[in-house]
Amino acid sequence: MLGAAVAYASFLGELCTLKYQDFLTFAYDLGNYNQIFWTTAEGHQFFFTTANSVQGSHGWVVLGHFSPIFVLLVPLYAIAPGPPALLFLQAGALAAGALPTFGLAQRLLRSDRWALGMAAVYLATPLTFWPAWYDFHPEVFMVAPILGVFYFLELKRPVPLLVCLVLGLMSVETAAPFVLAFFAIALVPSGWEWLRRRGGLFDDRLHWLGFLVTGAYLVLSFEVAVHNSVLGATFGGAFDYWPQLGAATAYQVYPMALLHPGAILPALSIFGEQKAVYVLLALGSLGFLPLLGPWKYTVPGYLWIGLIVLSANADFFYTGDMYACYLLPFFIAATVAALARARKWSERRAERAPKEAPSAERALRVHHRWRASAPALGLLTLLLTGVVVTNVIASPLASQPIDLFWATPSGWPDFTAHDAWTAKVLALVPSNAGIVCDGKDFSMVSDRANAWVTPWAAALVKGQTLAGLLDNAINRSTYILLDWRLAYQDSALTLQYGNFSDFGLLAAADGTYLWERGYSGPLQVWDPWTMALAGGDTNAGDAVVDPGNATALGPSLYHAPGTSNGTLLWTGLGVRNLPPGNYSLRAWVSVSSPQPGTQLAISTAVTPIYYQAVARTNYTGVGKFYFVVVPSPSSYLPGSPAVVSTSEGVPTTGNVTLVFSWNGLGILTNYGWALSPSSSVRLYSLTLQQLSP
Repeated sequence: MLGAAVAYASFLGELCTLKYQDFLTFAYDLGNYNQIFWTTAEGHQFFFTTANSVQGSHGWVVLGHFSPIFVLLVPLYAIAPGPPALLFLQAGALAAGALPTFGLAQRLLRSDRWALGMAAVYLATPLTFWPAWYDFHPEVFMVAPILGVFYFLELKRPVPLLVCLVLGLMSVETAAPFVLAFFAIALVPSGWEWLRRRGGLFDDRLHWLGFLVTGAYLVLSFEVAVHNSVLGATFGGAFDYWPQLGAATAYQVYPMALLHPGAILPALSIFGEQKAVYVLLALGSLGFLPLLGPWKYTVPGYLWIGLIVLSANADFFYTGDMYACYLLPFFIAATVAALARARKWSERRAERAPKEAPSAERALRVHHRWRASAPALGLLTLLLTGVVVTNVIASPLASQPIDLFWATPSGWPDFTAHDAWTAKVLALVPSNAGIVCDGKDFSMVSDRANAWVTPWAAALVKGQTLAGLLDNAINRSTYILLDWRLAYQDSALTLQYGNFSDFGLLAAADGTYLWERGYSGPLQVWDPWTMALAGGDTNAGDAVVDPGNATALGPSLYHAPGTSNGTLLWTGLGVRNLPPGNYSLRAWVSVSSPQPGTQLAISTAVTPIYYQAVARTNYTGVGKFYFVVVPSPSSYLPGSPAVVSTSEGVPTTGNVTLVFSWNGLGILTNYGWALSPSSSVRLYSLTLQQLSP
């Protein structure tokens, strides 16, 4: 079993490292946590990150979480510091959960083969895979210790029980409420016996010990997180996760639901379909067996499900992220217990089965044996079916998995041509240089204390502004790195609110731009942004897609004669992640008409988009800033329109070119109009080419 866990950890760690190397990780949260570990391991500051506020976040509470287990992880991280170290630590922590799963199953199922099967199910279920797929998070480190708590409770061994309990609680402050719920439910039978016999209330000493330790830690962690977190509160805090209920934190959700039952249905209806899919996938990944487990295991999981289905935070109920950790240990234990119940039932049925004489036919004896074991085998079949089906439809490795977390690319990691250009640009940045970076590439430069990420998702203390944050970061930096192709919003925000007056453009490659303070020379790396679109892939107006006349890009778009002047034929491009620069747009068209004169007009237009940072005060007195997109009326760019004319009866075929400048903010659109009722027009392709940055 240990070998299987090591192999799984190696595979998962290598896969996630491949994602990192292929620029598929983010500042939130691999980059930020790597900065936290790096600054500690390298002796700069204790758990320091530049995220969340202008002063940064440091000390025992980082990124809004109280995770003292990080102190134990730093020496392991320091062996080979960097994001891959965190990814392997996370993979190892998840894989380690197979060991207590095996022990718990061996204890309850009384079979090594069944125990090995359950450990394999733990490693195979998407609930285990999802948390590792999305960067790095402290919630992962509670899974194996909590499963260890369940195992050592069965063995009645207090010392290893306490060790596992403390480690699980140290992972993240939000683990404590669910562990406390487990112990509270487990103590219900003792309380019932006490009510009946007026004695025995404290006979279950291990559960009482766990309950008291968890309760004390819950109070401690809550106080530490609330009074030291830049977010102002734990588990919700500065974010409006439950606006319909009026709950500021998770601890207020159920009381507010009881006080305002009329708000429950509106809360459930927000992203209702996605919530239903997530719950079905979470339960279905274990064949719905957790529903048959003991309440002490299932209730903590149900409490988490209740919190997420009542919330308006989509991150909670998307697959492929860390929140499955709040379900995984409880649902795995519930599944093991459900199988144990089924096996006991099968054994009782076998005892009641008629005892055949030794001379009875072998087939009859086999029949009774299989009939007696049918409940356990039926549940096992359901379990294995659930694991297989949910892996097929909800594994992040699938090209288009159902309900995948929106921010996490799916499919096998692939190092693209854009990644190669971005790597060349990053190679120009010295390892110790201060840099402001978009969230998409921040993890690549997070091994330094003087790296800042565009604070698009930060929570601001009152009085802070986005412009102020950016100015502070830019003033401390030598470089600014922005990736328009893959991190457009971060790039546009930095360009809109940041002050670039002291910086010169050092590199521009396929939409990745790098500025250096004081630089005024030629581009060190240059590759123009290009984009090509088949005519049939535009939004057709008074025209039809014609697969019979296609190019290598795809089908063409054809407009037949017979419309009035000024008829819109197509709307194309709609590009909103175009970096600043000078561009040419080439439309490959064929135009003919029996009447000479102007036949077609082609133009480019811009819909400017500006991001307005809005701060508001919520229940905790902390201002959360978010962005309102403010589009302005569209306007044609200089050089539009280009007009195509024909001689009498002579068709015109070729490229129509428009040249324009672009400021990097807005949506670029291309239009084509018919200017003559007798003209026929065929659009083969549109090609957008950057001439200079």
